[in-house]
Amino acid sequence: TQELSGEVEVTVTQAEPLRVTATPNPSAAGRGFVLNMTVQRAAPIRIVLYDVLGRALQTWEEEPDASGALHVRVAGLSAGAYWARVTAGDHALTQRVVVVR
Repeated sequence: TQELSGEVEVTVTQAEPLRVTATPNPSAAGRGFVLNMTVQRAAPIRIVLYDVLGRALQTWEEEPDASGALHVRVAGLSAGAYWARVTAGDHALTQRVVVVR
C-alpha cells in the first residue's frame, strides 16, 4: 500500500563560496595583517592588495590547504586603509583592511 504525506516546505541554503577575514598581525610590529580565507572547493586563489588610490601594491597566487583555508601574512605596510581583492575560480570578494600602529 501507499500513503502520500502532506506538502513539506524545504529551504536549501548554500554556504558562502568564498569568505575572507583580516586580522591584525602583532608579529609585524603592528604594521601588517593576516588574511584568512576559506573556499568551498579547491581553486587557485589570487590576492591583489590595493591602496586607497587603487594602485596595486602586492599580488599573490596561492593554493588553499585540504580544508580550503589559506592564511596570507602581509607586513611592512604603513598605517592606513587598504583593499584586498580575492579571486577564487569564478568568485571574487573585496575586503577592506585597516593597518594601525
